[in-house]
Amino acid sequence: MPFAVVSPILSRMSEEGQRSPEAWFHEVATHYVEAQVLFHLNRAGVLEAIDRSSAIAVEDLAAQLGLQRDPLETLLDYVIGVDRLLHRDDQGRVRFTAWGHEVLERYGRVGQDGARTFNFFDVRVGAYGPVWAALGGLLSGEERYGETLARAGDEAAQGVYTVGARFGGALGGLIDELGPSTFVEIGVTSGLASYVGASRPRLRLVGLDRDRAALDQARTRAEADGVHEVHWLECDLFDLDQWVPTLASFEPGVITTVHLHEILAGGAPRLIQLLRDLSERLPGWHLIGLEQPLLPEADRAETSPPLWLYNHSNVLIHHLIGNGRILTENGWMEVFEKAGVQVTGAEGLNYLGYKAYTIRL
Repeated sequence: MPFAVVSPILSRMSEEGQRSPEAWFHEVATHYVEAQVLFHLNRAGVLEAIDRSSAIAVEDLAAQLGLQRDPLETLLDYVIGVDRLLHRDDQGRVRFTAWGHEVLERYGRVGQDGARTFNFFDVRVGAYGPVWAALGGLLSGEERYGETLARAGDEAAQGVYTVGARFGGALGGLIDELGPSTFVEIGVTSGLASYVGASRPRLRLVGLDRDRAALDQARTRAEADGVHEVHWLECDLFDLDQWVPTLASFEPGVITTVHLHEILAGGAPRLIQLLRDLSERLPGWHLIGLEQPLLPEADRAETSPPLWLYNHSNVLIHHLIGNGRILTENGWMEVFEKAGVQVTGAEGLNYLGYKAYTIRL
């Protein structure tokens, strides 16, 4: 049985004082390396090919994918040695273990072309790889995010879209309770307009984004989901004269976004003023902000390890590059109170602590 590496952070949380410094050191180092190995094996098509073949010899795998046999075998042997995702059968072929198939089931998805793909650290390694490599420069001031440094934008956008899929069911229930005639998605990378609209053909759908490429991709995804009647608006959220008159001509509806924390990157007063302006110009509408509030230290003992770890990773990636601020639930409520808006609900979305803050404008 291969050695099953235990997360060093989970070890610290559950077995404080029972692991040696050496065990901690090598676990951290192994996870750092293995995450990158799995990311690149996945991008090269290796994991999908092993899954599709059930069991396959390394030389056949290399030939099938046009890869170099020796480094491929070395990387696979490393994963087999330090984790329990893969193993070799009696004939030396590589295959997924039962546990490995559980991981594939959890982090697999079927694309619009019907092909099955997997998320092996697409955001942590793929999108933010350039940021981790430049941490020294960020610390010294030689690198400045947005000027000399950027994350891999396509990877980050795909991560938002994947998370958005997790919200579709719960968000749809909230929409049904409010009974709007119009659904507006601000920042269309989450795909919420198509998720919600696919099963609600009478709902008027609007997608708003300042990025033409994001709008084009959202339109393509929506049409692939059978959602064709979406009013796409290319405009800046803060230029209300560009888009509010269009919404004001409709009956009151619901505006939804996963980007409130990004608006906060410009300071709380900016978001507060936006909410006040929307309340004045779109009375009777609702705004639903989908956010993962920062978990306070007092909640640590009662919080599941995956939720705690994800929460702090979410804070890290936004605060480090300055494109968002993650608030505690009390912090969000304070912002809404200062804006003078009424919070009518804070419903859990059954995914990693995300909540839907429903505000009556």
